[in-house]
Amino acid sequence: MIPRYAPTYTFNDLLNGLKQSSDPDIENKLIARLKSYYNVRHAFLFGSGREALYAVLKAYNRPGGVLIPAYNCIVVPEAIQFAGYRPVFVDIERNSLCMTAENVKKSLSSDVQAVFLTHIFGIPCEIQEILDVLIKQNKDILIVEDAAPAIGAEYNGQVVGSFGDASVISFQSTKVISGEIGGALLTNNENLAEKLKGLKLEAVGPGSDWMLFIKALARKFVTSRNVYELAQFGYRTLRGEKMYEIVPPKVQKPKGFLSRCPSFSCALVFLQLDRLRWNLERRRNLALIYQNELSKHTEVSLPEIAQACDPAWIQYPILVDDKLSFYKHMQRNQIDVSWTYRYSCAESFGIKGFPNSIHAAETIIGLPTSPFISDEQAMEICRVANQFRGR
Repeated sequence: MIPRYAPTYTFNDLLNGLKQSSDPDIENKLIARLKSYYNVRHAFLFGSGREALYAVLKAYNRPGGVLIPAYNCIVVPEAIQFAGYRPVFVDIERNSLCMTAENVKKSLSSDVQAVFLTHIFGIPCEIQEILDVLIKQNKDILIVEDAAPAIGAEYNGQVVGSFGDASVISFQSTKVISGEIGGALLTNNENLAEKLKGLKLEAVGPGSDWMLFIKALARKFVTSRNVYELAQFGYRTLRGEKMYEIVPPKVQKPKGFLSRCPSFSCALVFLQLDRLRWNLERRRNLALIYQNELSKHTEVSLPEIAQACDPAWIQYPILVDDKLSFYKHMQRNQIDVSWTYRYSCAESFGIKGFPNSIHAAETIIGLPTSPFISDEQAMEICRVANQFRGR
């Protein structure tokens, strides 16, 4: 079975990462690489991308509303609340799957203190158009790029994560570069940087590098094609197959929420940065195959990507009205697909009025874009998908 996700590290990366995790300077080496790649003066590593989002809001220290797309990962509005702010939801555009400048403009109020420019699935949003709207407001609003799934994505030839006051990237296991866990906060804002240094001192220590190594080794093993089908069957049996649900948000910040990025994760990411160009080229080539081969499917809608955008593609989202039937059809043909995210965060918070976000949650299926998938496998995925006929 072709997995829906597969970590980007190799078995050799795991062994070398374990060796390099003992290097006392490995965190500084990764920070230096990130600062160079994103052309920023400051980079801070945390235990996850959500913690980095929390940290930048705490450092800004102006509680109020934070604009985010309603179609989003639930941990984003949770982190906003943990930091003492209030999530303000913005509907997405149905074709691009990102929030638009027009919807941002409609949602701005005197209470809004920050805006998260979210690059969902690694697809850059309308960065310049949204920035123009915010500039015209003549108001001191913190602009944060949520580039967690978009390492290496570009907008008008400039890498996303280098716009605005700060940005966040993630090294979680399904992201463009898998560090198993971890994330980074990037900024050129000196005032934010000074406050973040103090917050970083408050962060609790990471867990055992050995335990993280074992976890990563297990993930690499179960996502190998010979083992994956059995592992996925066990996952489905234990977790079920909900195609849409309302996910209740966590309201209480967990103890030890702010943590440092483990040395093993730092080493694992550092080792893979040299392969980032290849990684992105493979993902973009797979997306191009999906786009070309599925463009005439009458029951599948494809995302519309603006000419200025060059996505990173942590998955390739398609919209299928009969999502459950499509999912089962692909499963029967040895292809696993994801349905992230299968909820609207606005509904999780009991707020109505975001039809495009609900539509996305009800219909999106993610085709796999692991760089280890071959062109032949991508063509097979398209062949099977083109055979689908829903209700």
